[in-house]
Amino acid sequence: MSESGKVSLPTPERIEEKKLKKGDRVVMHTCIESEEEPGKIWTCKSDQFTRGKGVFAQDSVFLEGYSGSFAPEFLQKVVLPSEDERMLAALEESQQQKKEDNIELVEWEERYTTLQRTYRELDISAGETLELLHETARSLAETQKRLRSETYHLKNANYLLERANKKLAESQKLIRDLKEEKSKIFAVHDEQCVRSSEYYNELIFVKGKLAEAQQTIVKIQKRIDEQVCWTGEDGKELAGDIEKIISTEGKS
Repeated sequence: MSESGKVSLPTPERIEEKKLKKGDRVVMHTCIESEEEPGKIWTCKSDQFTRGKGVFAQDSVFLEGYSGSFAPEFLQKVVLPSEDERMLAALEESQQQKKEDNIELVEWEERYTTLQRTYRELDISAGETLELLHETARSLAETQKRLRSETYHLKNANYLLERANKKLAESQKLIRDLKEEKSKIFAVHDEQCVRSSEYYNELIFVKGKLAEAQQTIVKIQKRIDEQVCWTGEDGKELAGDIEKIISTEGKS
């Protein structure tokens, strides 16, 4: 914006400077193509040009290695360092690498010195080393002997374990058989309980009938007491009547 407060529009020369030129290096951004090869530097194959007129005008540019034209609005111009700057950067990187190599060399020298000092402190003679080897061989022989003994005991333990597993299988089979026998016994017991229940019900029924018969006898005895005792033919007739009454009460 100018001092008078008006917006200064870019001049045609300024617009022309911003246009891409042949040989310019660019990078794609904010488009699908930029996600496929992010950060890739493209080289303009042609100057930026305009297609169409009026509302159909569209800026385009051709890129090397890219099929068809591309919209400049999705391209960002990249300014690469000159050859001297690249050489200077390579020199600085080489000097930095040299410093790191010198530091690593000093560390290796310190390690070598420490190793030599350790060897001098140890100072183990050949005779002591040989004795140490003999002692190690004796220990190894004893270890092998102990290992053979433990292997023998392990075999015995495996044999005993197999026998125990066999007995366990037999016991499990016996338990299954006992369970089956128990189930059968319970089935018989349940059946007997059902029968006992039926017998008990019949017994109750019989007791009921017996009580009814006793009541009938009491009634008959009461009638007999109320009547006069007869002898002879009249007595027989009375006895027959009593039997009829008992028979009738029993059927009821």
